[in-house]
Amino acid sequence: MSPRLLLSVLAAGIFLTATVSGVPTKLNDRAKSAPLDHLHADAGLVSVSGLGAGGFAAVQFHVAFSADVMGAGVVAGGPFYCAGDNLATAETACTKTPSLISPKALEVITRTTCETFTIDCPQHLAASNVFLFSGSNDKTVNPGVVRKLQEYYSAYIIDGHIQAVYDVPAAYGWPTLAYGSSCNTPGSPYLLSCNYDLAGKVLQHIYSNTSSASSSSSGLDLRRSSAVDDSLVAFDQTEYFHLPVTAHAAAMADSGYAYIPASCRVKEASCAVHVALHACEMSLDKVGDSFIKNSGLNEWAEGSGIIILYPQARASVTDPKGCWDWWGATGPDYASNIGLQNRAIRDMVSRLLQ
Repeated sequence: MSPRLLLSVLAAGIFLTATVSGVPTKLNDRAKSAPLDHLHADAGLVSVSGLGAGGFAAVQFHVAFSADVMGAGVVAGGPFYCAGDNLATAETACTKTPSLISPKALEVITRTTCETFTIDCPQHLAASNVFLFSGSNDKTVNPGVVRKLQEYYSAYIIDGHIQAVYDVPAAYGWPTLAYGSSCNTPGSPYLLSCNYDLAGKVLQHIYSNTSSASSSSSGLDLRRSSAVDDSLVAFDQTEYFHLPVTAHAAAMADSGYAYIPASCRVKEASCAVHVALHACEMSLDKVGDSFIKNSGLNEWAEGSGIIILYPQARASVTDPKGCWDWWGATGPDYASNIGLQNRAIRDMVSRLLQ
C-alpha cells in the first residue's frame, strides 16, 4: 500500500462490469502503428470524458492533472478515489449503494494527497467545466453515484460550471442521436440510440465561452460536421512505457486511436485536445471500432477543430473486462500523476501539444 496516496485514509474498491449481449465485430490491435504526431495543440484546451470505468478514470485524470485539464465529461462515474483498493467494500459503495460514499472523506484524501505532490492541488479545479450524466434507467451504476460525484466536485468548482443531467430515460451506456441499441437496452457495445447528442452536450459545456490560458482564443466555434474516415488514425501506445514496465503490464493495448481533423494539422491551428475513455468491455478488442467511430465525438471534432484521443485499455489477468484501472489493478498509485495509465495518457497529450 503506497504512502504517497495515503491509502489508509479511506478506501473502497470496485471492478465495474456490465452484461454483454451479442458478439462484437473485432479489429486487430495494430502493434506497428505510427507514433502520434507533434501538432502544436493548445495546452489551455485539454479535457477528458469517459463512461463507467472510463468515467471514474476521467475523474482521476482530471483531478491528478487539474492544473492542465480544464474540463471533464463523466457518464456513470463517481468521485475521485471512490474505489480505493478494497474490492469487497466498494462493490456496493461505488456502483450500487451510493449512500456508503462519503464525498467529505474523499475531499480529505484529495487535499492530503495533493501535499504529497502526486496529484495537483484541488484549487486548480475551481474554473473547470464539468458535465455529468446518468441515465434515469441505469441499473449498472446507480444515478446516486453520479450525484455523489456532483457533491464532490461542488466542493471545489465555482457555481455555474457544473451541468448535471439525470432525466434522460437511458440505460447504462453512451447516448447518441441514432446509433446503437434502444435507449433503455443496456449491453454491448454500450452505445444507446436515445435521440440525445451526449457528445455534443459534453463538448459544448466544456468548451463554450472558454478562453485558453495559452492563446488569445475566447472560445471554440463549436459545430457538428460529417466525420472523415482518413482523419481517424492508429498510434503506438507502447512508446509511452519504459522497461521494466510495458503497455501490457499497465493493462493497455499496443495501439490507441486519434481523430485528427485536417484543419488541426496546420501548424497555426492550436486545436483543443479531448481524451475519450471507453468503458469496461468497450475497448477495440471487445467491440471493434463502435465507440471510436459512433460516439458522435468525431463529428463535433471535425466541425469544431478538436483532436479526440482514444487510448485503449486491454484485458489482463487482474482485469478480464479490459477496464481502465480505478481500483488498483495496476498498482496502488493508479489514481495519481505517477499511475501507469494516467502518466501514459498525459504523455500522449503532451506529444500532441508539442
